[in-house]
Amino acid sequence: MAALLYWFQPVWPALRFAPAFLEGGVRDWVGERGARMADWKGARRKLEASRRENEQLRAELLVKDAEVRMLSLQVLENDALRSLFSLSKRPDYRYLYGEVRSRKVRSTDARLFVRVAGMDPAIRETLPGAPVVAAVPPQWIAVGQVVQAKESLVEVMLLSDPRSRIGVTAVDTPSLGSALMIGAGADRMVLDFVAHPTFVKKLYPDLILVTGPESRFPQGLAAARLAADQGHAESGWTPDALRPRPVVPYEELPFVVILAPLREDQRW
Repeated sequence: MAALLYWFQPVWPALRFAPAFLEGGVRDWVGERGARMADWKGARRKLEASRRENEQLRAELLVKDAEVRMLSLQVLENDALRSLFSLSKRPDYRYLYGEVRSRKVRSTDARLFVRVAGMDPAIRETLPGAPVVAAVPPQWIAVGQVVQAKESLVEVMLLSDPRSRIGVTAVDTPSLGSALMIGAGADRMVLDFVAHPTFVKKLYPDLILVTGPESRFPQGLAAARLAADQGHAESGWTPDALRPRPVVPYEELPFVVILAPLREDQRW
């Protein structure tokens, strides 16, 4: 067949244009595949750009969320500090405002560790035994007493600490005398040494116990709230089933105030 074609050399239009047809088909095929590849690459670039934009927006959202939480915390702290400064002061104490940095509220001990900025070393020496209070507008509440102070960190023994002893009386019947409130660990306290025989009979749930005249605290500060034992919640309560509990959970105290005692010549 090849020899015949070479010998006779026919002239066919189809053979003349066959290379052009073939070249055009190849070009069309390559162009179509190239267009598809370009579209795929463009779509991939757009997808990658969208992913990067999405990750950036998520990162910005996390930052904004952290800023909102921080601002919310600052609002709460400002409210707490504002309530501290708004309450009336007593002239026989120097007020040291401290931030609670850590807590250790267990069955064996109950302590707060408070940071007081710019504390004078001379004042630091007078702090052991000083009463510590907090603000629950419109009143002060008793929290505990200073155990020791090192640099700007003060260790506070809470009223629920087993080594704590404080005289308390009923807020509405102070004339019935007082009792000794003893810490029992964690957030528990117990009453002992009732001075008046009818004191116990006048107790009832939610009664506020306040600091008595014989304690180191200023008299009349809220120290505890009476609550019935869990076993008596449904069957009713009796006065001997009531137990003192903190007015405010110690875990919720962001700030406290140390009442550093002043000498007679420093009082105004």
